[in-house]
Amino acid sequence: MLTSPRLFFFAATLCAVLIGAVWMPWFLGLWRVPTGFTLPVWFTHELLFGVALAALAGVLCRQRAVHRGGAAALLVSWLLTRAAVAVLPEESLSIVMALSIACSVLLIILSGRHWQVTLPTIALLAVQVLFLWEVWRFGRSTYGGWLGASVLLLWGVLVLRKQALWFWLLGGVLLIGADIAIGPQRYSVALMQAWMLGAVGLVVLIALPQGKLRTLALLCVVVAVFARVAMALSPAWTMALVPLSGVSWVLAFLMGSGLALRRP
Repeated sequence: MLTSPRLFFFAATLCAVLIGAVWMPWFLGLWRVPTGFTLPVWFTHELLFGVALAALAGVLCRQRAVHRGGAAALLVSWLLTRAAVAVLPEESLSIVMALSIACSVLLIILSGRHWQVTLPTIALLAVQVLFLWEVWRFGRSTYGGWLGASVLLLWGVLVLRKQALWFWLLGGVLLIGADIAIGPQRYSVALMQAWMLGAVGLVVLIALPQGKLRTLALLCVVVAVFARVAMALSPAWTMALVPLSGVSWVLAFLMGSGLALRRP
């Protein structure tokens, strides 16, 4: 069971559900996770280095490339990192950062010469170091989210061979260029998160078994993403669009959780 890809895909989809469920009330100011991260930093970190990393581990296990002990160590490291991110205060951010990087390094070690997982994980580790340095230095990340989503999408295009992902990759490149050219704007962080939401959601779901349920889940991700874009461009609509984006995302990955547990 520990080496089953279903275990890690289920962990990825369940983490995505929890992110959506927590994000809505936190964004609306109803409550917050007792983490040392701000909401945008927590959101970006958990999508890229929580959900996406678990999906990469699922792909590795699907290749039957990891033994039981290694899979158990990776799962424990991943769960410990998620717990640390959620509960440790700002004074303990160095511990959170160390655990987060250690989890990525462990996946690289376990993947060995399976380059379909090793190369994107190394690239994500480089992005992770940049992201965490930006957070430590400035309290926020400017380019970590952009670059992390780009790495994930490029991996999806090359490994999962889904040409539709080029839309998201090229769109992100254009947004990065605009962000550099015109400088940080009030909506740049929100647009980055919307684009990253689509990148992580589409790549993780496309890695799951095919079927009508997956198609419906992908459509829910698209709704969640475009609701976030509308929130960024039209702040007056924010209160109405937060539930639409959050609920669509949660529904997408509840369906994804069912797909993850399905036997091939």
